[in-house]
Amino acid sequence: MSSLLHVWSSLLDLVFPPKCINCKAHGFWMCQKCFDNIEFINTPICYKCSKLSQGFKVCYSCQKQSGLKRAIVCTYWQEPIKLFIHYYKYKRLYVLKKKFGALMAAAFFKVCSHKNIVLVPVPLHKYRLWDRGFNQSALLAYEIAKLLDVRVVDCLVRCKHTKPQFGLSKTMRPVNIEGAFRFKNKHFLEITGKTIVLVDDIVATGSTLQECARTLKKAGIKDVWSLVLAKA
Repeated sequence: MSSLLHVWSSLLDLVFPPKCINCKAHGFWMCQKCFDNIEFINTPICYKCSKLSQGFKVCYSCQKQSGLKRAIVCTYWQEPIKLFIHYYKYKRLYVLKKKFGALMAAAFFKVCSHKNIVLVPVPLHKYRLWDRGFNQSALLAYEIAKLLDVRVVDCLVRCKHTKPQFGLSKTMRPVNIEGAFRFKNKHFLEITGKTIVLVDDIVATGSTLQECARTLKKAGIKDVWSLVLAKA
């Protein structure tokens, strides 16, 4: 898959010479100026209730609901990150995975240099994967893994074809995603004793991450964190 994406990106650059999606500067799909202007969430908060929380730990009351101990989010859902994510996911601009991976690795390292971790991408259902052609979260996970020198273990399966979460109300999102994931038991020994870090591109209410965390907890995993590019 990665070699095919590389060929696609090379062909895209040949036919359409890179020009920054945001400011139109020539030479890059995301120029350095726009990359540097993306604002990190520097004040650590609980991703669910937005209260101050040291090291992006999920506060006690929210932790009981979500199963996540820590949720590191890089930036808010604002321009130009919205525009770049749209092109990455829906216009197949795979090359942006490197910039996004660098942002996410930097955000993680600001909070923690913890090495006893395994990255687990939030999976897509096979039908959505066939339609999109790639799992945006998996591509991000592998880029982050290179920079942090950690492993990616693809141990979750999306076994339920759900409606897109973005089009649903806050009350319907948990219902929609309930029971959507299954743990691949063959990977248990690879991740036991590790801190699992779920990787995704966007978090809104957190229902998807929560369901992933519950699935991992049922499989016997104690510590589940998440690392997300943007908070909507």
